[in-house]
Amino acid sequence: EELSEEALAARQAVLQGFEELRDSTLRKLTVDFDSQLADAAFMCTGLVGALPHTSLEVLSLECTYHAPLGVMLARALAERPFNRLTHVSLRKSRLSDRTLVALAPHLAHAGSSAGGLVSLSLADNRIGNVGAKALAAQLPSMHSLH
Repeated sequence: EELSEEALAARQAVLQGFEELRDSTLRKLTVDFDSQLADAAFMCTGLVGALPHTSLEVLSLECTYHAPLGVMLARALAERPFNRLTHVSLRKSRLSDRTLVALAPHLAHAGSSAGGLVSLSLADNRIGNVGAKALAAQLPSMHSLH
């Protein structure tokens, strides 16, 4: 898909904003992408790439049109765990069993320097028995989860 000069300039501005997130003291981030597939994919990719370099404690991402979000977030967590992350919401993010299987082990280590993950919302996703079992396998190590 070919983008107009205006769309390219807007994307460049967004990328610059994501770069400014790196090594920031940002503690809470709420993002709701409910746009066309190409835009949501672009935004989620850039955002998830910047997140491991922040001091986030609260993360709420709703990327309704971007199915690989969970896998991307798992990779970001594996690269540099979010040691201060205590609250995660991935509602309406089209997470599937496959993405939750990739994400669950990393969620178990999130917030390790802050006492662990306190809340996790995965509502309105496409998670079935396989994903639920993957998450359940991590629950013993997620003792701080309410």
